[in-house]
Amino acid sequence: MSDQPTTAPPPGIYHDVPFSEYRTWPYMNNSLLKRAVVRDRKVSMAHLKAAIDEHAGISTPPTKAMQFGSFLHTASLETLQIAARYVVMPAFEGDADNVTQAGKPTNSKNTTYYRARANEFATVNGDREVVSQADFDRMQAMLRSLRDNSIAVQYLRSGGHPETCLVWDDAASGVRMKARVDLVRNSTCRLIDVKTDADPLAFSHSIHKYCYDMQGAIYTDGMAANTGGLQWEWIMVVLGSTSPYITLAAPLHERALQAGRELYRKVLAQYVVARDTDKWPGPANPTAFTMPDCVYDDESITMGGKPVSF
Repeated sequence: MSDQPTTAPPPGIYHDVPFSEYRTWPYMNNSLLKRAVVRDRKVSMAHLKAAIDEHAGISTPPTKAMQFGSFLHTASLETLQIAARYVVMPAFEGDADNVTQAGKPTNSKNTTYYRARANEFATVNGDREVVSQADFDRMQAMLRSLRDNSIAVQYLRSGGHPETCLVWDDAASGVRMKARVDLVRNSTCRLIDVKTDADPLAFSHSIHKYCYDMQGAIYTDGMAANTGGLQWEWIMVVLGSTSPYITLAAPLHERALQAGRELYRKVLAQYVVARDTDKWPGPANPTAFTMPDCVYDDESITMGGKPVSF
């Protein structure tokens, strides 16, 4: 185990690695593999190759959703670091000096005055990331919900190493892998992952849609590879991102983990062939093109102006 990884480090467990450095490690990871999983969980090497080529542009700036996700992760996993890493933009739009070009008072942010004050504030606080008051208020609402869920609090507030980085060689494919775990709790062999969802009550659909089962399998297998085969539990803490901001927390079922494991091993096996042959096929052809079942159930379907019987 090491706290000071070098560029492209060997297999191991690493702490205190900035995300910007972790991104430069040239290894396969869940974020890339899940891009190979397309509609209906078909596997497409063409999509994976596009993701790999896109990832080569490592300087691509994060989206607003990614920025808020990082902000929320810091707030939920490293609360004491909030003040050191973030600062809230003041409401300069409400200043008396904020006026339109015609000199009329306004609350708009699209003014020379507002832009000047906002730029000045960002420059003065150059060592911290500026967040809006709206994002800060949303983060606070989500954390209040988190604090009201005793199970979630137990998972997140009982010690451990946040933002732990893993490197390992996948035993089946030989592919070198990397992962960044939200929180590792060695005492209970648990890996904790924080997610946001507009409707946590429908999170089972999100697991399938976003391949969170595959992520859980990759991360627990990666940790097992670094700890002599120990079995690790994958815990998901889901924070509602819209009102009423409910929080749900539970382990991912073993059946789902196994489904994710079979999926990522399938993707890795195809990736090795594609990499070695430099051939990156798309998903397999369908036996026939069709339509959703609900369309065929509609009795109003006609063909040539006449009702169609099925």
